[in-house]
Amino acid sequence: MKRFINYCFTALLAVVCFACNKEDAVVEREFFVIDNTDTVAFKAAGGTKYMDVKTNLTFEVVSSASWCIAEINGRGANNLKITVLESTMEEERIAGITITGDGKTVKIAVRQDGLPRPPEPPAQKVDSRVADLNPALYYSFEDAVLTKPAMGTIALEYSAPETVTLTDGPVGGKRAVTITKENHVKVANAAEQRVYTMMFDVRVPELNLWYSLLQLNPTNSDDGDLFIQKEGKLGVSRYSETAIEAGKWHRIVLVVDVAGSNSVYKVYLDGEHVLTNSSSSVPQKFVSGDFWLFTDEDGEENTLDCAGFSYWPDENLTDDQIAALGNPREMVLPVVPDEKVTALAPGLYYAFTDATDFTKPSVGSTALEFTLPESVTVAEGGSPSGKRAVTITKENHVKVSNAAEQRVYTMMFDVR
Repeated sequence: MKRFINYCFTALLAVVCFACNKEDAVVEREFFVIDNTDTVAFKAAGGTKYMDVKTNLTFEVVSSASWCIAEINGRGANNLKITVLESTMEEERIAGITITGDGKTVKIAVRQDGLPRPPEPPAQKVDSRVADLNPALYYSFEDAVLTKPAMGTIALEYSAPETVTLTDGPVGGKRAVTITKENHVKVANAAEQRVYTMMFDVRVPELNLWYSLLQLNPTNSDDGDLFIQKEGKLGVSRYSETAIEAGKWHRIVLVVDVAGSNSVYKVYLDGEHVLTNSSSSVPQKFVSGDFWLFTDEDGEENTLDCAGFSYWPDENLTDDQIAALGNPREMVLPVVPDEKVTALAPGLYYAFTDATDFTKPSVGSTALEFTLPESVTVAEGGSPSGKRAVTITKENHVKVSNAAEQRVYTMMFDVR
């Protein structure tokens, strides 16, 4: 009997232990694991991604935002489906997905990029020698809106805007406009100026014609104030001995000071002083308000090309400054990125636009790393003019630091 009782007690104990072990095993088998990450990223265009929720529990998913849709997608791999709608915002937006099952909770952040910001418009291609003298107005005709100045705020006004056409400028990569005889170009300027400097980059197709460069009368009711006469000489009333050439780009600078008793009216051609006019009409050559370019009251005007006009009110440039401006055929263009590339908003673009730091990107923020930075030199023949290239030697390894793994990407190389 004692043996029987002992046997029963042992059997009961075994059953209890077995039950306990079985319960412990169930607890050990419960798991709730999200593969890979606790953050999922999407582009502004949106899309769908899948994740693995590895668990033996029944679970539910809830999204905190209507633009982020979370769904259970069966019970196998990729069983969590996340769909993000296209964003119309410039700012990044963030949603949260909460996964719950039998009292356990896991949260995932969903981040969506904002719309790509349009790239900053590249600087208009202007002659750096002119821009460095800080004119109040500088029209270089590089913007899609041909009335817009590269420097200053006053838009040009064309009497026949539909006739303005583009043509090649003085150097490769620089453009110009053709101004027809009938197209009068107005610069609106309310302030009277008795001291000023103006610069014209022009090309005439032929001589034996008159070309008016400047009309100071706001109503265009008298003779113009600076001409190229039939022989290509410059001035008004009196003309220079030196003449321009047809079909060739020239830089003509006019310096006027009629503020005092000793009136100044000087004309420069391609950096050289070619005329000082002391006629009785000079004291009247002041800006009284609106003025006109390429306009004359009785038709002494003809079609020409213009690559730039600059205006310095209240300032007479010096002989040395004008000599340094030279001619437009030696125009010094700033180095700017390729507009076709920047329009596609790359994450990084190295155009070597900063002459003091070749590691600096033109778009983006990650600097290049050269193993031999001292060996980097500027290469000749950047195309078009106004584009800089660098020579990378065989021993110079160039590193782009990028912490994020990318399985989808595009790269572009401009090489020679």
